[in-house]
Amino acid sequence: MARISRTICALLATTSWLVTPQLRGGDLLFVKASKDYYEGDLGEAFRREFEPRMFTHATWRQRLYRNFNFGEDQTLEFYVRADGSRWLSFRRADPSLTQAILDRYWSRQEFDLKKRLDSSHVKACETELPENLASQIEALWQVMVPGVVKEPERKTFGSTAPGVLYALKKNGNSTEIGAMAFGAYHTPAYEEFIKIVDDLIGLCERPASRVLLLQKLPPKIRHLTDRLRAK
Repeated sequence: MARISRTICALLATTSWLVTPQLRGGDLLFVKASKDYYEGDLGEAFRREFEPRMFTHATWRQRLYRNFNFGEDQTLEFYVRADGSRWLSFRRADPSLTQAILDRYWSRQEFDLKKRLDSSHVKACETELPENLASQIEALWQVMVPGVVKEPERKTFGSTAPGVLYALKKNGNSTEIGAMAFGAYHTPAYEEFIKIVDDLIGLCERPASRVLLLQKLPPKIRHLTDRLRAK
């Protein structure tokens, strides 16, 4: 419990919001975030230790990192192979790499970080994406990321966010990154997005469900893209 409390404090301190606001106006998912995730040594540790283990493709176009309730880390990476085909890579790290990095660089605990990170089991799987689905995902990321410059004005207080969620995209030679807006948690747009993410993970982890998921995903992605464009 103490470890979870330290992590919650770290994440809330870096995002500077303690509660979930209700949004005023249209739908939104992400707020523009620093390319370093976190400041100083903590951000450097994420780039040096987390990214090479969880994002492995140089030709990536979109990425997603999420960690709910400070358990396992999950990443999605959409990339292009040399033959032009579009692929999705999913990686799951358990125990959490995020927790180890926060313990070392936020809580300043003394331990061998590399040894602890290497002890985490990283499960990986990949699947090829149909061109139309890959294009829809790219369109969705264009609408979502980097997101608004700052959180919308809070109208009422709500529950704390359940974890961390970052989305990244390539923009030429630069990277844009968005952090899930606290005001977006548990809104209709958020719930739609999480279902899409879960279905994308299912494409990798449940090959037997591939045909059904490929039927379900396009209308879901189109609907969410239209919802965000209409804000």
